[in-house]
Amino acid sequence: MVMTVCFSTYFFYHPRHTVRQMTSRLLPITAILFILTCFGLTTDCQAQANDCKGGCGSPFGPYEAPPNPRLYVRTEALLLKRDVHDRPAFVYDNYKEYVTTSRLDEPFKGAPKLTVGVGLWDLPIFVEGSYFTLNNWDESYSSYDSTGGIQSVYSGFSGTPSTVYNNLTFAQMTDKAQLQSGELNVKFLIPMEGSALTPYFLLGMRYIGEEENFGFNYTRLATPGTLNALSARTTNDLVGPQIGGILDFYIAPNCWVDLTAKGALCNNHATMTRSVNGTESARVEADGASFVGEVDLQLYWKWTEHMAARIGYQAMWVTDLAVASDNLAISSSELNSANPMIHNSGQEVYHGPHIGLEFYW
Repeated sequence: MVMTVCFSTYFFYHPRHTVRQMTSRLLPITAILFILTCFGLTTDCQAQANDCKGGCGSPFGPYEAPPNPRLYVRTEALLLKRDVHDRPAFVYDNYKEYVTTSRLDEPFKGAPKLTVGVGLWDLPIFVEGSYFTLNNWDESYSSYDSTGGIQSVYSGFSGTPSTVYNNLTFAQMTDKAQLQSGELNVKFLIPMEGSALTPYFLLGMRYIGEEENFGFNYTRLATPGTLNALSARTTNDLVGPQIGGILDFYIAPNCWVDLTAKGALCNNHATMTRSVNGTESARVEADGASFVGEVDLQLYWKWTEHMAARIGYQAMWVTDLAVASDNLAISSSELNSANPMIHNSGQEVYHGPHIGLEFYW
């Protein structure tokens, strides 16, 4: 188990790996962990099966609760951090450094999440829906040089020949982003009598909505009183089928660990709107395929017969997005082109802890 976690951490966070590479590595590791856990824990817990009043595989611990609750409601507080792969540079400053959008520290932000599930008759089948929205990422970074030593991406980071995009005294990057996530899934309980493990198979639909507004503001040495403003606004609406699995491992009376892994192949309808000094200069729409993968590890502790507390950590990665900064960190010729194009190959990771309560009847 420890070795698997270490290898997973290396493959997931190694800086040379793209999100697509991380996905191709993490999913096989998750599948192997799923198989080994099912085999190992099932074998180890056969001897303990008769000691559990509610069944070792039951998340209800010693209570004589039904194996399939008819209704459950889950409320959570999320903290998510947004990491964008391949941050582009916008200026070459007076410290002889390329200033990339990594200077925009997008810290953990909070959001509520609601999940409602209903059991279907007496079948080991559940219909579950969840939703959350987070809309308060708002960051900026500025550079100053009274001698006009700041050069921008639009001049190729060069001060010669003099153009309207170089020899800057002030340069500022601003970024505002928001995220929505909605799911509708059907969960199928896989009976494993006499085991500490309760697995579920998951099948459903996934929606991701991502919107970003990125701005680049600057003043030139030649025109110190004029503030120029460039901006790009992108939206990504992803909808597609989702498949996954859930492992509930009973570790103590009233306590169990939940590991969830799921992936969705979505159609992404992306739009990009570019503006110069407040006037729209370009608008492009495009459709493409995007992948959404999510892993969530959490600990449950049942307080009463109808309520449990939960705490965990989740990571979600999304590929092939129209990232606003990618659509503004372009050449001056593309910026002024009569035939604009959309850059929709961006990759993002959202990760962070969560805590909440679950009520069931």
